[in-house]
Amino acid sequence: MLLLPLFLIQSVYAQEKAESYWSFTPFFTYNFVTDGHLNVNDPKFPEDTISFTQDIGKTLWSNIGGTLKHSCKNGSSFNVSGEYFFISGLDKADRNIWFNSVLLGAKDGITIDHSRLIRVQAFYEKLLNKPDASTRFTFLAGLIYDFLLIRIDTKILNDTDAVLLHEDFNDQVIPYPQIGLRFEKDLSTHNHIIMQAAGTYIPRMSRSDIKRKLETFQYYCVNSIVSYQYSEGHWSFGPGVTYRMFRTAEDEGKHDFYISLLGVNASVTYKF
Repeated sequence: MLLLPLFLIQSVYAQEKAESYWSFTPFFTYNFVTDGHLNVNDPKFPEDTISFTQDIGKTLWSNIGGTLKHSCKNGSSFNVSGEYFFISGLDKADRNIWFNSVLLGAKDGITIDHSRLIRVQAFYEKLLNKPDASTRFTFLAGLIYDFLLIRIDTKILNDTDAVLLHEDFNDQVIPYPQIGLRFEKDLSTHNHIIMQAAGTYIPRMSRSDIKRKLETFQYYCVNSIVSYQYSEGHWSFGPGVTYRMFRTAEDEGKHDFYISLLGVNASVTYKF
């Protein structure tokens, strides 16, 4: 997904922009799944894909998180954020599905409850124009790290080990780089509009280590938000609309995860 943390970075009064200060922003996003799939294929068995919109249509991907930010007098800032996604889904598919050499009895019901995505990000931000301007652009550069674990619960129709229903996409050994841009517009002293987008693209690459043979991986994501913020004193808060997309593929696409989310966001920022 998804890279840009989906939080509101506070827009403050023009006379305050020369200050050095800290801020903390907790946020919550309720997401709607617009597209997505999961496949974990064994070459000895038929290939298949689990759709998050058709096979598990009742899927929840809401998330909470927080951002700690330090703003410097020269207009630059640093922040770190963490997010936890509440992933769940329960539905009956119109077919049985192959997953990681397991034949899933999805017609009787399939769930991905207890799956999880944990995301950690860090950003350096540089203001591109004067801090007292009512319209501002900020360049973003940072790192993103994702931990993704998918747990499937359903009836197993063939003779195999149930541990194969748990699949982690945790082959990301280092954080990936990401870049982005933020646009801020002060409508008045207290009212602000913020638009922000960031992402990363890691092309298909190969790697090997002592324990593993040569394998390929690919990763890309996009995160964006459009938000209104109302500020008063040390506080600002407001709603927003978010979009994020996240895909990771390993082993020549045999392990492939993709999700596209449209969400509504709420955040509160305290400056100190």
